[in-house]
Amino acid sequence: MRRRGIRRVRTEADRPETIHWYVDRFGYRIVGTAKKRHPFSRLDRDAWTVLELDLQ
Repeated sequence: MRRRGIRRVRTEADRPETIHWYVDRFGYRIVGTAKKRHPFSRLDRDAWTVLELDLQ
């Protein structure tokens, strides 16, 4: 991805265990939240946690 000019990878998750996995295993940073537009995944959460990985 870096060779193609991609500098940042962004993902969204709502499960705490998944968020910790991204952070601990790959070095993602929590950069904010995004309101869910449709009910999906965990129905007790109304927002996604936004994670970002810097490839530079």
